[in-house]
Amino acid sequence: MLRIEADVKGEPPPTITWLLKEKPLKSQDRLKIENEDYKTTFIFTKVKRSDTGTYTVTAKNASGTDQVELEISVLSKPSKPKGPLKVSDVTAEGCKLKWDKPEDDGGEPVDHYVIERMDTETGRWVPVATSKTPEAEVSGLNEGKEYQFRVKAVNSEGESEPLETDVPTLAKNPYSEPDRPGKPEVKDWNRHQADLKWAGHLNLMEVLKLHLI
Repeated sequence: MLRIEADVKGEPPPTITWLLKEKPLKSQDRLKIENEDYKTTFIFTKVKRSDTGTYTVTAKNASGTDQVELEISVLSKPSKPKGPLKVSDVTAEGCKLKWDKPEDDGGEPVDHYVIERMDTETGRWVPVATSKTPEAEVSGLNEGKEYQFRVKAVNSEGESEPLETDVPTLAKNPYSEPDRPGKPEVKDWNRHQADLKWAGHLNLMEVLKLHLI
């Protein structure tokens, strides 16, 4: 809760108005404004980050107008990191992640980011790294498994909501082992040599000449 009280002097008793961005404020929802002849009370029953701003209180009577400005800054956790959360350089053991800074740091600098992964078979999120910058390298993946990743921004007020990858990532090397060659076939032979032919892993035909002794 935020509570501000101010004494107001003037004869006759001034009319008191609170403004934000030059627009008069009235009691509603979380905001209560209580004006008496020589006193005003401004109350937020629950403050939000969006309440940050420059507020003005004015006092007006037949003798003139006076006003005071108050700067209200509400600190909070950061908004979630800005996406998309990009995955690159995927191998059987790891990958690289990259994202953008939160649009709102909550009024306090982002200290670091927490990176988590989830094996889609278990559905359990586990921390895998922290980073001071909006990028990270993840290791310790298991080949053939699919993973989701997410990242949270952290400041002195706590952790943001997570930014998650859109689709699972398969842990595999960017290249594959060659297929097993096909069964050799004797194409021609004599007492000194034999010509063998088989299907290669790229579907090319290769010939090996075996010299017989």
